[in-house]
Amino acid sequence: MKRTDEKPKEELPEKWRQKVLAAMRGEIGSPKILPTQQSRNDWEALFPDEFYSCLYDAVGTALEDPEIRVVEVLGMREDAEGYHFFLQHRKTKVYVKIGLTTDATMVILYSSHRPLKGDSL
Repeated sequence: MKRTDEKPKEELPEKWRQKVLAAMRGEIGSPKILPTQQSRNDWEALFPDEFYSCLYDAVGTALEDPEIRVVEVLGMREDAEGYHFFLQHRKTKVYVKIGLTTDATMVILYSSHRPLKGDSL
């Protein structure tokens, strides 16, 4: 059964990608990244020998890939445009869900864990 809070796989909108990267790099002031506690816990369980900020680099690298495929997530908790996708970090596949607030100043990291539903988004 198809979830109603998602759109089919698509290319990541370039404008959104650039806004997220700018917010993460601090190009609009200091970096504005808000991780959920669950995202932090999941990442640290996957990579206990790394700082959580390594996730920021991994997300940035994934978003710079023009071949990345994503699914838009509708109905985010906050007023944000969100996508989920997979990235590779240290030979581990990681499911990531992030949102960009409508004012494009804050990136919210909702999820960063091993895929729970196989290889499909």
